[in-house]
Amino acid sequence: MIHELNLFGVYLAPFVGDYALALLLFLPLRALAARVGALRLFWRPVFAEILLFACCLALIAFLPKPQAAL
Repeated sequence: MIHELNLFGVYLAPFVGDYALALLLFLPLRALAARVGALRLFWRPVFAEILLFACCLALIAFLPKPQAAL
């Protein structure tokens, strides 16, 4: 069962944790894509960045979560 995240007394949906992990994965990948010049291949580079973040978020969200010990 998925539980809410408790952040200093504020309960957050579990998806917020997935979003934060995806953001941590996305930032170095975006910097790497900019350095290599891969963003220049797209008509609008911001669309490529949105797509990259969506892929990172889907990867994190659909990975199996570890089960807590009962």
